Amino acid sequence: MIAVALFASAGTGMAAVVDFSAWTNSTRINFNTTSTGANISSDQTNFPVLVHLDANNFIFTQADPTGKDIRFADPDRNSLSYEIDRWDAALKKAEIWVLVPQIDANSDRDYIDMYWGNGAATALSSGSAVFTSGTSWVGVWHLDEDGNTTAAGYGDATANAYTGTGTGLSGSSDVSGQMGLGQQFDGATTYITLTGTYPITTAARTMSLWAKAASPITGNQVIAAYGSYPGAGNQVFGLSEWSTPKWGSWTDGASNPSGTTPPDQGWHHLVASYDGATVRFYQDGALAGSGALTLNTTSGNFVVGARMNDKTLKWTGVVDELRMSSVQRSADWIKLEYENQKTGSRFLAYPNTLLSTFSYSSKVYINTTASGANITSNQSDFPLLVRLTNGNFNFAQAKSDGGDLRFADSSGALLPYEIERFDATNRLAEIWVSIPTVYAGNNTQWFRMYWGKATATSLSSSAAVFQTADNFAGEWHLSEASGSASDASSNGNNGAFNGNVPNQQNGIIGKAHLFDGNGDYINAGTNGSYDLSANDRVTVSAWVNRSGAAASGPEEGIATKYHWTDNNRSFGIWYTSATAFKFGVSTNGTAETIVSSGSAATNGAWYHVVGVADGAKARIYVNGVEAANTAFSGNINYSSGSTFRIGEVDDGGGGSQQYFNGYIDEVSVSNVVRSADWIKLSYETQKAAATAVSIGARTADFTNSVRFNFNTTATGANVSGSDVTNIPILVRLSSSNFDFSKTTDAGTDIKFIDKDGTNLYHEVVEWDKANQSGKVWVKVPQVDKNSTSDFITLYYGCAACTGNPYAVDDSVWNGFKGVFHLNAPEDKAYDATALANHGTYFKDQANITGLTGKNAPFFDGSTDYIDVPNETNYDIFTNISAWAWIKVSSLTKGWQTILSKGDNSWR
Repeated sequence: MIAVALFASAGTGMAAVVDFSAWTNSTRINFNTTSTGANISSDQTNFPVLVHLDANNFIFTQADPTGKDIRFADPDRNSLSYEIDRWDAALKKAEIWVLVPQIDANSDRDYIDMYWGNGAATALSSGSAVFTSGTSWVGVWHLDEDGNTTAAGYGDATANAYTGTGTGLSGSSDVSGQMGLGQQFDGATTYITLTGTYPITTAARTMSLWAKAASPITGNQVIAAYGSYPGAGNQVFGLSEWSTPKWGSWTDGASNPSGTTPPDQGWHHLVASYDGATVRFYQDGALAGSGALTLNTTSGNFVVGARMNDKTLKWTGVVDELRMSSVQRSADWIKLEYENQKTGSRFLAYPNTLLSTFSYSSKVYINTTASGANITSNQSDFPLLVRLTNGNFNFAQAKSDGGDLRFADSSGALLPYEIERFDATNRLAEIWVSIPTVYAGNNTQWFRMYWGKATATSLSSSAAVFQTADNFAGEWHLSEASGSASDASSNGNNGAFNGNVPNQQNGIIGKAHLFDGNGDYINAGTNGSYDLSANDRVTVSAWVNRSGAAASGPEEGIATKYHWTDNNRSFGIWYTSATAFKFGVSTNGTAETIVSSGSAATNGAWYHVVGVADGAKARIYVNGVEAANTAFSGNINYSSGSTFRIGEVDDGGGGSQQYFNGYIDEVSVSNVVRSADWIKLSYETQKAAATAVSIGARTADFTNSVRFNFNTTATGANVSGSDVTNIPILVRLSSSNFDFSKTTDAGTDIKFIDKDGTNLYHEVVEWDKANQSGKVWVKVPQVDKNSTSDFITLYYGCAACTGNPYAVDDSVWNGFKGVFHLNAPEDKAYDATALANHGTYFKDQANITGLTGKNAPFFDGSTDYIDVPNETNYDIFTNISAWAWIKVSSLTKGWQTILSKGDNSWR
């Protein structure tokens, strides 16, 4: 990649180094020109690269709906010129042309960076900055306009403005093209005439386009032509199909010098390249033919869909991306164009979103049946909470900040998400994922979570989940330790802390704030997003945990825009001491409608409280159930004189401020009615110990299972004193109890589940599929004493399972100071615990068949030993246990040491 300074004088339109710190998101786009990619052998300069975005590589809700905040930069952070050909956020499709100074040949390390997520950014898309005359472009027509018969109805992306006028075309002529939209021609009455004199002063030139025939080609058809007809010796230059039939370039008065038989009615990239003596015709990036030709430089007509002067021999099919250059483009340039623009291109890679490059994945199931959320109507664009804990996720496999998390639906389309908390140390995380549709009465719906990619950067975006387009007026997670209470929506209703908040505590979802009931509140302003005066619809909700009565009075504010004393009532939820939760709403700031839940709250318990005005009634819900309703209709009052407050009701003066005493978490305001099922789904998926969302493959995903029963009676292990907790159990697998033919070669699709359904961590220490032998340590939370009914179940044979979040060595051996399986020969004596205090073998590693693994080291009794460097973790002076399995090869008098600690080491 050549630096921008080398090209600035060439008119490439590139700017200086840009600070992209204001952009919240970025991704790297890699170029692959090796044999596995575009396969070119020469560098290409000033090349317009097509960047194609779709649901599988880009989250459109993270960017401006128009794409105006998109930016590109080279490896030196120099800004690159670009043109947005199409940006369709609704369809999740975009095509963008980026002018790249140099594409390195035979390389997979070249790249550019894309940035987005800056609401203050202005649009910089410019076709003329990409397709500049300084890089020999004469005209570039994307042909994506709505069918247009007015003058200049079809734009030229270059500064030459050689626009086109359609004949016989209508709005239905713009159809799906090879890139975005293209133009459809009927072969009878439709064509486009391009204006301009096209002053090509040299004979060299290149014309290219994409074409798709509507039906098997018969007779002569001209796709695009430039020159004068008839008139031998005048320039007649184009791409056409002759009755042979064949694609080809031609000239009047000369035989067809090149071409090839069209194989089908699919899309094909066609190029005619002329150097002043020889015309070369390329089809789909490969040379199809060539021949000697003499052309002059006389200006002529340029027509798309028909022959130039007489408009005959019309084309039946679609044309996309027509280009004319005043130079002969090289074979590698043409090949790179094709490889970049074709369907299924391997030239560009989006590693930040290429899900196949993430090491681990797991399904996340949504259960909306009676055993889960129990809803009866589908919910759209729903923010679903995914909780990660040590019991369902291996935090050691992900980046410490969760930056490599990705979520995608069952088709692979990326889903917007926001990480509210990712605490790798305490192994806790809460992530909001926007689900396009949550289906009612369903327990098979799933999406997939991906992780395990060190180079991935975070795509977490709160505004992409809590969109204003989805009617979120404000969303406060209340997880901040300082600063302001951030609004997760894009409305910017950030709240100012007052009193003793922030007072960060553990909440129902991540962190929350503790309000003292005597002056603590958050002021979230008077933003116009709260203005519901033209819409008598509102939903306001919060999770609350009451500590006791407030010092300020009986009305304890939770989430309110509700000022009694100065008649600025709008809407709000609060609690009346020892009575009930209440929801109030007003049409004029004075008259009010209040609905009460009718029952008191228990101090120390979490409640999900929701108030809804739906145009006919005011309703209040507690823990997902409607508690009461009363008639209410009319526009909801809005006044900039009353602020939205969390933890307080009324600030109209007169000393009537009344505060909440307890915890408040996850406050939300929507300018739309959230249905009873939406509210229930919110409660059921957000509450502690929620069963409506589960992570990991379920038993139905596996084709086989085997139960392993524990016998702790006198006929078995004879454990009678007490239950044994958190014990690693060795499971031996052989042809007698396990079908190795139904699992993977490495045993990566095995899953252990406790009798209560808990997923169990395990470590595979031996897996020999060929010899049908396996040994696996499984961490069992409890083995019951004196029992033959306790058991675990092994599931295996899951074709769709990738990665295994429960195959975690250190989770099996959590609490151990050192565990050495001693599977000699090995380069180290590996410690399976998280301490990773690996030992060094001294002398040879002769081995014998092991007891708990395939092999074990043989010690000669003379000079063989293992040295494990001393760690403070071994400074144990009380309650120490150390053990090993041994096999004595001969009886020798005197002391023989098996384990010892001394001289600064374990041996």
